[in-house]
Amino acid sequence: MENLFVNVPFDGKEIRLSYKMAGTDRKPVLIFIHGLACNCDYWIHVMEDRNLKKGFSLVALDLPGHGLSSKPRWYDYSMEAFSSVINRFIKSLGLSNIRAIVGFSMGGPVAIDLWKSVRSKKLILVEPVLTEKDVPISKKLARFPWPIFSALKPFPLLFPKSFSKIHLKNPDSYNSKIVAKAMHQTSGLAFKRCCQGLVRSALDPQTYKSLKNINAEKAVLIRGDLTKPGFSPPPDIGSVATVKKVPDSGHAVMLDNCEAFVRTLRDLLFSEKGRTIKN
Repeated sequence: MENLFVNVPFDGKEIRLSYKMAGTDRKPVLIFIHGLACNCDYWIHVMEDRNLKKGFSLVALDLPGHGLSSKPRWYDYSMEAFSSVINRFIKSLGLSNIRAIVGFSMGGPVAIDLWKSVRSKKLILVEPVLTEKDVPISKKLARFPWPIFSALKPFPLLFPKSFSKIHLKNPDSYNSKIVAKAMHQTSGLAFKRCCQGLVRSALDPQTYKSLKNINAEKAVLIRGDLTKPGFSPPPDIGSVATVKKVPDSGHAVMLDNCEAFVRTLRDLLFSEKGRTIKN
């Protein structure tokens, strides 16, 4: 699946965004948002699903500072800035009828903020970063002096290995190559500012409050059953969103157990349309 590119206006300048698209034109759109130091390839297995491609137009982008998208030094890499640039991306491509926004990890708070302006029928959060309990590592990294990150071009092999251990149930699996490639494509500046922005978002009670303000029937939280400590939803999440658990998967559930993850998506999305789901 090839990468496509579009220039998106932002604060009087332009940001070149890389994205992948699959599925059927003029169908309801699913927007996929990756996490910190990830890229749109985290969704590649999902976007190859035959049933999803028949029923929807699937769009996954590389956030600024990640993947093949541009990495401007003037961009602040906050959750709100990501939300804003995705909103402009949607308008630049002329996308409408957004059926669901799907955000993974850091993409969770980005998706919550985006939902305020793009009222999709479903908001699907995959292992989202919601509260302070979710950012112990990011809090440490956010305090690292900038020269350390400035020198990481690309990141040393240690970082992808560490990320694989956090994201995957089996860090030595084939999917670790996706993790390593995404990490190497992330700029040091973006990584540091994302850590800072993610901590600010997690410490801000408005982030979780915004999720609470969304109808629980629209909001869905998907978790892996083998998630490492540090990613635990608030105790009242069951009253805020519909909670689904994907078996035999860690933090990056879409990589660890794509078949079960896609089945969960199909159950959520096709059931609304009154269609029969084929396995």
